[in-house]
Amino acid sequence: MNIRQQLAEYFSKSDRVCGRCLRPFDADSFHVMHTATDGGVTVRVTCSHCQQPLGVALVRLKSPPSAPIKSKKLPVGWTRKDVVRLKDSPAISYDDVIEAHEFFSNLGPDWARLLPSDKS
Repeated sequence: MNIRQQLAEYFSKSDRVCGRCLRPFDADSFHVMHTATDGGVTVRVTCSHCQQPLGVALVRLKSPPSAPIKSKKLPVGWTRKDVVRLKDSPAISYDDVIEAHEFFSNLGPDWARLLPSDKS
């Protein structure tokens, strides 16, 4: 049983539920931020149903994991919806960055004319 499953089991036994949607936390509600060799785990808890953030939990497991879990760090400000929407997108290449730079450099000083007007 992995750490997220252990946490989900613990939360289900303690009858803890999301304060917003009142649904139980499941394994997808836990994002492992750090795993220490002595069994200490830092996790971010977010309801997997309504995306309500609960906070950060510091947990000590009964038996330390054999190796620290490597979790992918999300870019700042990303949500699970962003991850789902962009998970199959190709990575941005150096050529993409250069192409974008050239595009913006060639807009000229009157680039604001390209923006939509506020007139409704």
